[in-house]
Amino acid sequence: CVNVGCIPKKLMHRAARLGDAFGVLGSALGWPSVPDKAPAHDWPTLSRSVTSYVRSLNFGYRSALQKEGVDYINAFGQLDPCADDGSLVVACTAPTDESDSDAEEPLPDLVASSVVVATGTRPVLPSEDDLPGVSSLAITSDDLFSLRESPGRVLVVGGGYIALECAGFLRGLGLPVTVVHRSDRFLRAFDSDASRAVVQDLTARGVQFRTGLSLSAITSEASHAGKPKMVRARNAETGEEVSLGEFDTVMFAIGRQPLSPSRFGAQNAGVETAGGRVTGGHAWPGHKLCEISSHVPESSTCPGVFAVGDVLQGSSELTPVAIQQGVRVARLLNQAGWKYGASRATEDPASATAFSLDGLDLGGLGMEVEPSRRAPPSRPTPAPWQLAVPPPVDPTLVPTAVFTPAEYACVGLSEEEAIRQYGQDGVEVVWSKFDDLEARLASQHAWRPHSEPGSLAKVVARREEPWNVLGFHLVGPEASEAIQGFAMALRAGVTLPDVASCVGVHPTLSEELVSAHVTRRSGADPTKSSC
Repeated sequence: CVNVGCIPKKLMHRAARLGDAFGVLGSALGWPSVPDKAPAHDWPTLSRSVTSYVRSLNFGYRSALQKEGVDYINAFGQLDPCADDGSLVVACTAPTDESDSDAEEPLPDLVASSVVVATGTRPVLPSEDDLPGVSSLAITSDDLFSLRESPGRVLVVGGGYIALECAGFLRGLGLPVTVVHRSDRFLRAFDSDASRAVVQDLTARGVQFRTGLSLSAITSEASHAGKPKMVRARNAETGEEVSLGEFDTVMFAIGRQPLSPSRFGAQNAGVETAGGRVTGGHAWPGHKLCEISSHVPESSTCPGVFAVGDVLQGSSELTPVAIQQGVRVARLLNQAGWKYGASRATEDPASATAFSLDGLDLGGLGMEVEPSRRAPPSRPTPAPWQLAVPPPVDPTLVPTAVFTPAEYACVGLSEEEAIRQYGQDGVEVVWSKFDDLEARLASQHAWRPHSEPGSLAKVVARREEPWNVLGFHLVGPEASEAIQGFAMALRAGVTLPDVASCVGVHPTLSEELVSAHVTRRSGADPTKSSC
């Protein structure tokens, strides 16, 4: 999230939104008119600013660990078979050569009563067998944020939220962008109406979409990613090969996968995995933890080993979810009376110091922090509710946002998922299509040539008393800032009558969720013609 995810993405998204503000909308509101050829965006400055901010966050986290008396060890960690007394053993190796991932120096083993695996995921690239030259001629979304020079003409491969977010801010920064996807359905895990609204907005902004195609060849006169390259693709149905043209950057955003279980030693400690992810929810008979909670989704098949975040099977791939899972594990261990920290195998356990295994591939951050032997600082006694173990994360109650130019924020079930669970006759949908205030003004000044409104609000609910809401969906500017309150309402069991009786804040995007009244079942046009 901090290094190659939410933070740099949001900053680049904001940079693109500022470009919108200085465009036609700005002149419509009295700011100086934009010349026929607006000055090009300064990518190197943006890149330096983002990189500097990310580094400052890393420094802040390191300082916080030191302040709390937590040792940070810059090393690769791997679970080893348990010690004779049942303690968990973590073998550590430090990278000795950044250019050679196999060059590692052994460090003293660590021994602990509990270990949390939080290794996250890495972006996927096709294999060289499937697409020769891909490893040298293409980049991933992780690489995009560290480019020092403008990526120029960009081909984005993929149809998920990462692909569309990158396409959106790259286009907003004035770059030619083409998105190629093997399907004609984008944001497959999300509501289809909202997904179409997002793609419609991107299309109106000049993003080119090529669907039903899979890349078949990337060629270049140079053997690295920084030179122009020709790209060809194959039609998924007919097998016909077509040229997509020439691009300066080919970026893959086709999904992410966890670190290989063998890399963190899953098999050594008897930790079961499926699809590379740790299977959770296992009981440990005889452990005090079982007395505190009968179900711990974060527990692995090895007593004492937990997994949180993307590496946990079935977990939503969202940073706040991983944080909540980490809080759960910490509070469960606290209530169970388990001792925090780890001792080096060569030390007297009585001199054990706290240890954080925050991911395994730590060497790439270039950090070297001396272990801190200071005791954690004293702090005010927390309130009882601050020590309570939160319930397991319910994915249907987790809000999320897609940071495309027209942001898409949602919580709960999509219309399609609700129908799968409750049937067509068991679901009520109340929705509205509209243009937000800025878009309506801008459309009077030859911007946003939409055939349909660009924003959408949708409430999905049960079609029976008491009309419990199942999901909220909102597409439009700053939708991400509006969804949190609706997530709290959904958790509290809000109903359609509750939503309809709520007085909205006018004029805002969020008020559309409480003022929408057209039902899908009525067949009436949900388009709203005025603010």
